[in-house]
Formats: sequence, C-alpha cells, structure tokens
Amino acid sequence: MENNKLSKRGLFLQVLLIAYQLKNKGMIQLTYTSIATPLLLMSDIEEIIKIAKKFNGKNKITGCLLYYKRRFIQILEGEEAVIEDLYAKIKQDKKHFNVNLLYTNEISERIFPQWSMVFKELDNNQLKKLTGTLLFEDNLIRFSEITDKPSLATRLFWKKAVEIIKT
Repeated sequence: MENNKLSKRGLFLQVLLIAYQLKNKGMIQLTYTSIATPLLLMSDIEEIIKIAKKFNGKNKITGCLLYYKRRFIQILEGEEAVIEDLYAKIKQDKKHFNVNLLYTNEISERIFPQWSMVFKELDNNQLKKLTGTLLFEDNLIRFSEITDKPSLATRLFWKKAVEIIKT
C-alpha cells in the first residue's frame, strides 16, 4: 500500500513536470540594442511603452527596456513565433535605427514574469551599478564583445537591471 502511494505521487509529479515543460515549450528571450532617432522625445517613448504594455499583455510577452543617452537595450520574453513577429516589426520602426540583435535563446522561465514591459531611463549612478557587466565608458555595448556565452552575460546584466528597477 505504501509503495502504491509513492508510485502514484511519483507519477503525479512526472505529469506535472511534463505539463510544465509543454506549457513553456517554444518560449524564447530575444535581446537587441538600438539608437533613438534624434527627434524622439521622452513623451514618444512613454507612448511606445503604453502601447507595448497593452500589446504584450494580450500576447503573454514580458520584458524590460533600458534607455541611456539615446540608446535602447531590450529583452523580450514569450512564445517564439510571437517574439519573432514582434521583432520583425521593431526592426521596421522609424523611431530608432541600428537595431542590432544581440541574441535569442530558448528559455524555460522568464526573468521578468511580473512585467509586460518595464521601462527605465538610466542615470549615471545606475549606470555605475551596471558597469562591469554590459556597460563600458557610458555606452551600451554588444553582448558578443563580452562573452561567447551570451545567456550567462545576459542573466547577470538583467539581474542587475531588475535590482535597479525595483529601487
């Protein structure tokens, strides 16, 4: 009888694990950088964020957008097809240029599960907190210049970004 309970519990846990894996199948993170056009105002960025939050909420996309000295760095998380379609639209947007895909990676869990899109304009103090991960001499730089394992570099960077956003 005791053995039967253990095997039922083990089977139940296996089913839960498979269900979790199926639920998260095809989920990716996509990270890119870009440069804001010279005429882009903070009010324009606020409108972009407003639209992104609504769209992302409907499409189960989460992520973060950082902004410093006219440069953006963004991570998007969600279903692969949805993220790829969104990124194709982002590349065509005339509000920024030099859109540079840093990496895309399959994931099993999100870094930003609670945020459909969080935005943070960095100041010099916050920039110093990120220095040593992906920032150098006040400029956002490419992940590929840091490491050949971008997912590790990305996780460290976004972990620090989350700390800054929460403060």
